[in-house]
Amino acid sequence: MLTDTIVLGITTATRWSGETTPGSVAADVHRNFSLLAMCLLAAHIVITVLDPFAHISVRDVIIPLGALYRPVWLGLGVAAMWVLLGVAATSLLRGRIGPPRERIAEATSEGRSSGPYIAHVPSRQNTIPI
Repeated sequence: MLTDTIVLGITTATRWSGETTPGSVAADVHRNFSLLAMCLLAAHIVITVLDPFAHISVRDVIIPLGALYRPVWLGLGVAAMWVLLGVAATSLLRGRIGPPRERIAEATSEGRSSGPYIAHVPSRQNTIPI
């Protein structure tokens, strides 16, 4: 989901448009994918906190590297969440901070897309094949 959002953001930034698709469609789809990704992230966090197996508290969701359950991987996920929230904040404050600062903020956070994937790698170890 985040990768799709980044690809759509790049197509929006480069003013791409297809033969039958206007450029505003890519911007609208990018905005909707971003909103969906943020909603799924919020649901993931709530479900993780409510899950009794991992014993992850609200404090563990806010502070990176403070959890007892897989602290490094959870810390990477928390750090990626904070970067993603920063990008969302700069996007929402675009009118006040100006496009140059927004571009700088988004360009410096392009590595955020790898954070959730890296944090999810060790989770695959405890899956049971069906």
